[in-house]
Amino acid sequence: MNHGPSLIKYHPRPRLPILACVAILLAACGGAQDANQESILNRGAAAEPESLDPQKARTIQAGDVQRDLGEGLTGYSSDGELMLAAAERVEISADGLIYTFWLRPDGKWSNGEPVTATDFVYSFQRLVDPATAAFYAQQSLGDVVNAIEIIAGKRPVSDLAVEALDDLRLQITLDNPVPYFQRLLTHPSTFPAHRASVEAHGDAYARPGNLVTNGAYRLQAWKVGSYIELVRNEHYREKRQDGDRSGAAPCNARRDGRAESLPGRRTGHHSKRAIGGIRADAK
Repeated sequence: MNHGPSLIKYHPRPRLPILACVAILLAACGGAQDANQESILNRGAAAEPESLDPQKARTIQAGDVQRDLGEGLTGYSSDGELMLAAAERVEISADGLIYTFWLRPDGKWSNGEPVTATDFVYSFQRLVDPATAAFYAQQSLGDVVNAIEIIAGKRPVSDLAVEALDDLRLQITLDNPVPYFQRLLTHPSTFPAHRASVEAHGDAYARPGNLVTNGAYRLQAWKVGSYIELVRNEHYREKRQDGDRSGAAPCNARRDGRAESLPGRRTGHHSKRAIGGIRADAK
């Protein structure tokens, strides 16, 4: 059941005129709406996002909008708990170097196409590609094998140790164990980019009508200096009854590659989840 607003409207102005502020507050805090009316969430932004391209954006303002438009392999629940997001399962090798993610089979782009492991391979390679000049390349993926040399232009992007094992399995190999690696994958710079759209539109990729995303909302309009308008992505998976946006499994404390059944899940082979990355005794 989808309990979120049907439309989100960002108002990226450093200082809104008083009358405009009053209008937004009245719109957001008005009386009860008719059940047939769309619900609108008006949100302020300190400044105009410089881009909504997941690999090229760098500001907090851009990141806020991107988290409504897309999602990475992991994310955070409404109460700040680390959760699996675009992935439904992860296994981590005993030495902490190899992460294998199983993507959700119901993951869809906003154009209805399935989200695949190859989409993440492309996006991670794009992030570390020197031609992208991504601000967060080293911070987000610097621990992946060969990433630093690729960022420095000393290796081709194809050498990045990120591999699609099949349509729904993604394997990432690290240089050294990184206990917080799954937290790094919540950053918008690691969100997938839709390759066909990037190649078709180039620098205009992250504009309304061109931007294809995999999150709960899609970009409908962007009037620079006035507002950014997002509407529900009709292809996004159903939300849980409790309103948790991710609808995902928590990243529990296990780093030995063994499978663990989550509470309330069937115990058959395919219903098991291998959870890992955050040690139980970590503070």
